[in-house]
Amino acid sequence: MGSDEPGGDEALMLAVARGDRQALDTLMRRHNPTLLGYAARLASVAEAEDLVQECWLKAWHKSATFTGDKGSVIGWLHRLLHNAFVDGYRKQRREDQGIVYLRGIASSEESLDDNWSKQSEVDQWQRLFDSLPQNQRQALLLKHRQGFSTAAVGEILGITEHAAESLLARGRRRLRELRSQADTTA
Repeated sequence: MGSDEPGGDEALMLAVARGDRQALDTLMRRHNPTLLGYAARLASVAEAEDLVQECWLKAWHKSATFTGDKGSVIGWLHRLLHNAFVDGYRKQRREDQGIVYLRGIASSEESLDDNWSKQSEVDQWQRLFDSLPQNQRQALLLKHRQGFSTAAVGEILGITEHAAESLLARGRRRLRELRSQADTTA
């Protein structure tokens, strides 16, 4: 069902802006699985559900601000969800436990010294990553942790695909520079 058809996403958003809760329910049934899948890439299952709920609350309250000329309803919803995630990330600035999981740190067969040195390396990478500008961190997380295409990164961040490519390249380059500087001072 296209957004220009009766009951399409854009028509539903106009109805939501007028206070139509049934239109919101229809959008939620239609897009909740996709949004939950994205949120699960960003956070734990419990946090993902909270992020999606916050996204829908923002969609309800900000529905009048949606304009189809800047993208699709689903793209707009992804931006709302992503912004909710970033806001939470800024508030908590918690350690990215996904890195620990993906790197296989602390298997029961490794010695305590091995675990300590690997954890120190992860901590160092996390500090380097945290020192990047916010926009570079966001782009790198979307591309490399969540697995989005460069075009999708651009859409979610509200920039062009070319700008997203440039942002990713600058982030990777800066991370390499920071790692090189850390290696020479160690």
